[in-house]
Amino acid sequence: MTIKPPFPWNGAKTRILKDLMPFIEQWDGKGKWIEPFLGTGIVSRQIAETYPDSQQILGDLNPWLIAAHQYWLNGTVEPPTLTDVSPEKVRLYRNLQDNEFNSVSERDQALRFLVCLYSAWGNRWQTNEDGTFATPINTARNGGDPRFLLRRLEESYGTGWGKHSYQHGNWLLTAQQATKGDFVYLDSPYPETAGYGTTKWDLEDWSLMYDWVKTVAIPNEVFVLVSNPGTMHLLWDYLMKESIKIDMPSQGRSTRPRVEYIGFWKP
Repeated sequence: MTIKPPFPWNGAKTRILKDLMPFIEQWDGKGKWIEPFLGTGIVSRQIAETYPDSQQILGDLNPWLIAAHQYWLNGTVEPPTLTDVSPEKVRLYRNLQDNEFNSVSERDQALRFLVCLYSAWGNRWQTNEDGTFATPINTARNGGDPRFLLRRLEESYGTGWGKHSYQHGNWLLTAQQATKGDFVYLDSPYPETAGYGTTKWDLEDWSLMYDWVKTVAIPNEVFVLVSNPGTMHLLWDYLMKESIKIDMPSQGRSTRPRVEYIGFWKP
């Protein structure tokens, strides 16, 4: 499977997609595909190819990311121009706060996400508490060059895979729409990649997710797939009917080996 993510993202699921599909393919695709942690949407894109008639409900806590999917990747706003990536516009996008999200156009919502991401050091999305962008501009690799940014925007424009139902907010707002026969994929943030504003992800969050799967999803016969750090098998193995652990290459400057846990429950 060689599906390319529409933009770079820490924690992208490209490397484990081939390991997820044997579990996903046990679903008949007649229900809804529900993904509360959308990220690049690489799994959603594969679902659109495998189950083209299945409705998708896609969510993420980051409203700027959702805007990029909904408006930019789907090509529902005007394509990019050199003006969109001028130094003045880049500064404007970096200084936007989360409480200004609804005061800018849909096009600027999407562009803000992509321009900040493409120009950031390591393509890392990191914000301050108010939502202003915190990652330094990567001037060493053309992150400050308008022509480079314009090319990246042109490459991602209109590359979406369907006008699905998009929403931003807490993961549970998306997950709780699941009913019998639906499929929910839970790929929660990892502690080392969580960095959106004040958002953190720790054992309390995983415990809440576990409780939702145990008391809501399973009794209602919802398919559930989770991918988490390897140590989380201690939590999920009590519920999951099938699971695997995968050795993953280290990321960035880390030399520590990584293990990915994938757990699956089906009615």
